[in-house]
Amino acid sequence: DMACSALCYAEYPVPDSAFTPKNENGVKTAVYLIPGENETGTLEHLLLRAAFDSSKNSEPCIDSFLDCIGKVPENEPNALAKMKMSALVAASFPSNPWVTPGMLLQSSRNEIVPIGSVHFKHLADFLAKFCTE
Repeated sequence: DMACSALCYAEYPVPDSAFTPKNENGVKTAVYLIPGENETGTLEHLLLRAAFDSSKNSEPCIDSFLDCIGKVPENEPNALAKMKMSALVAASFPSNPWVTPGMLLQSSRNEIVPIGSVHFKHLADFLAKFCTE
């Protein structure tokens, strides 16, 4: 795994597994795989869950748009999630359709992906535990 290889190369402690912090000689490391433990996907999967939970009509709207353009990647769930997130973000910022999910999360106008969503709880709990143990 690339994260563990990078930690090893930098001569930092390498965790025995993802989601399990390692503490050696006062240096603590961990690997968190997004979207979360026992899940596969990308950051966009996590962001979409929060966005679609917050705005129930946005998911069918984005799905209809992708069906309409007819360019939906088949058997590529990660590419599909990235496409959906890009469409949702672009549609939500008509004055700047080039805005990225990263820019969105930093924006004071972010009403699309509520950062306090229950969908981020696992990540927040992981970080809190990492910082306090």
